[in-house]
Amino acid sequence: MTKRVAPVLVFLLSIAVVGLSAHLKVERTTPVADATVADAPTRIQVWFSQNPTLPVSALSLKGPEGTVELGKVEAGRTDGKPDRSLMAPIVGRLAPGVYTATWKTSGGDGHIQTDTFTFTFTPVTTDDTRRH
Repeated sequence: MTKRVAPVLVFLLSIAVVGLSAHLKVERTTPVADATVADAPTRIQVWFSQNPTLPVSALSLKGPEGTVELGKVEAGRTDGKPDRSLMAPIVGRLAPGVYTATWKTSGGDGHIQTDTFTFTFTPVTTDDTRRH
């Protein structure tokens, strides 16, 4: 009986490992997570390890003045081809401060996932009162 248990345990463990690796993962973001940017970003974009499922996907952005208006969430494209990303243009104005972008989507396994990333917008200001 012990000879039968070992192969079954190996099989069950391999299924568990495959199941854990089946979830999609974030590969990169725009703006870069935890970055400080001087120019106001024009979009929020998240690239994943799998194709995101657009019908269940969402992006949102909150900052020091509350929720920032975003345009329609779309599948991202590189050279006209889908690139495993979600993208939404930033329609609203960004004030200086810390922003939290939230994404929601699912990958090939169908499990809906949600997570966040932050960035800081610190615009470069010029001092017009300086004289040379």
